[in-house]
Amino acid sequence: MEKESLNTLAILEIQGHHLQWNESLNEMIHNLKLFEKQLSDISRKNNSIVTKKLIGHFQNRFFIQKTEINQLKNAIKKHELSIKRKKEISNDKVTIEDERYHNRMALQFKAQEIIFYKLKFDYADFVKE
Repeated sequence: MEKESLNTLAILEIQGHHLQWNESLNEMIHNLKLFEKQLSDISRKNNSIVTKKLIGHFQNRFFIQKTEINQLKNAIKKHELSIKRKKEISNDKVTIEDERYHNRMALQFKAQEIIFYKLKFDYADFVKE
């Protein structure tokens, strides 16, 4: 009985992480949309070649980040569906593979956070200039 409650807790923890990660990733997407709008305004107001190159650079970085975030969101959704099926079928048992996959996703999420905040910092420096 104790083992089942530990497995249930593991599933609930995994699902909780998925919710937190999705909220954070949605916030990143929202911020990227705001940055793109601001970048468009900067582009209209400034015709400098250097500024235009930097604008293109940030547009590319924003596109790459949105793509990476969407891929991570899809992986989370896929894992969530897998966990849900296992919860319904196997009395809340999480396999070692599920835990390993979840741990890899946790590392991917942390890496995405670091990359996003670096981009946010770089972009803030650009906007100040």
